[in-house]
Amino acid sequence: MIFIGNFDKINAEKYKVGTIHYMPFDKIDGMGETEEQMLTHGALLESLAEPEDNGKTSELFFNPLTKTTYYEYVDTPKTEAQIQAEKIANLMAENVQLKADQKATSDALAEFILGGTV
Repeated sequence: MIFIGNFDKINAEKYKVGTIHYMPFDKIDGMGETEEQMLTHGALLESLAEPEDNGKTSELFFNPLTKTTYYEYVDTPKTEAQIQAEKIANLMAENVQLKADQKATSDALAEFILGGTV
């Protein structure tokens, strides 16, 4: 049996699962509660739905009316390293553009002042 609990109730048919315990009755690592006690604050299931491997973060939900679980998927937040890498790439692209603009301005100024390019 698998215990799920610490629910965040969305509506009568949708609870977000906050806790999963795969060995709730184990003498060493179990919850130390009877089945009746566990059912007062969670549910016991034979199995859980399997999440898809789609590059997103999976969030487990429970339908207490059908006693089934399912996943919803949200975009995975970017890591600090990914954010910094994007900023560096943007700054490098901006720098290339500024250098090109500076050269074009310098060439135009040389053309205007000297009548030719430098």
